[in-house]
Amino acid sequence: MTVIQILVVIDGLGAHADTDTAGRPAVVTRMAQATAERELDLPAGTLGPVAGGDRAAGD
Repeated sequence: MTVIQILVVIDGLGAHADTDTAGRPAVVTRMAQATAERELDLPAGTLGPVAGGDRAAGD
């Protein structure tokens, strides 16, 4: 199930690939990383910097 959750987030974020990122919240920008970290039980920031020092994706 973990793999499916990560892939669904990546696929969903693909819809935003060609849109302006200027107003996009950091939590959305980092959602795939945060989901993978959470599902794989990795510390926040393992897969990339945590925007503004906040935990993302509902952590």
